[in-house]
Amino acid sequence: MAKPAKIAFLDRDGCLIAEPADEQVDRLDKVALLPGVIPALLRLRDAGWEFVMVTNQDGLGTPSFPEPAFREVQEFVLRLLESQGIRFRAVFVCPHRPADGCQCRKPKPGLLGDFLSTVALDREASFMAGDRATDLAFARNIGVRG
Repeated sequence: MAKPAKIAFLDRDGCLIAEPADEQVDRLDKVALLPGVIPALLRLRDAGWEFVMVTNQDGLGTPSFPEPAFREVQEFVLRLLESQGIRFRAVFVCPHRPADGCQCRKPKPGLLGDFLSTVALDREASFMAGDRATDLAFARNIGVRG
């Protein structure tokens, strides 16, 4: 049987990259890694953690936040991190606004779908890192530290 995975569930905006005043990273010129992100992720990777990105992206696919704008930024961020040896086991994106009442928006755990039931997860060692109370609530809802 495989050893349970230690997973660092990571928010994107405000945790890996700086969140701009308008709270929407919809252009490449808005992408700025937070200080120390790459060294910290490399230390975690070297200590045996895997990475899963879990991010709410309000209104993704609407006229104010078109899918191509998100995709360009998202692919850039993932390529940038991968160029430094940081790869994500999975990436989960909720495109809904809070008022939509979806089941996938953090802090609800629905975004992970079947992931938690198909992965042997070391819940004691795993954690969620984010910049909002909803990230901490999400951690509690999936049974990991926040």
